[in-house]
Amino acid sequence: MDAAVRANVRPIAFHDADLVLGNFNSKLSRIVHEQGRPQLQGDISSWGDPESPNCRGFTPEEFHMLDFSRIDRSEWYGDIEVKAQDEIESEMEESIESFYDKFSD
Repeated sequence: MDAAVRANVRPIAFHDADLVLGNFNSKLSRIVHEQGRPQLQGDISSWGDPESPNCRGFTPEEFHMLDFSRIDRSEWYGDIEVKAQDEIESEMEESIESFYDKFSD
């Protein structure tokens, strides 16, 4: 999958040369669908084709059947790690600036 697609705020999944597109609300949703659908039987295991795409969500029963230990969430964890690091750095900068502001008055 193209890196630009993965970085999209609303990720889009491309499957096969037929270009069946699916639009997801989050990166985690895309990851779970891309790796979870092949685990299931029936119409949910296929993305369909361009003339008849199958982009529906999981039913509660299907979601319950997913084996999350087989879903690689490292791409999503990487985003969380970067966000956490950015927030830590921002808080540290604010704390340091606040400290120096107390003494500069």
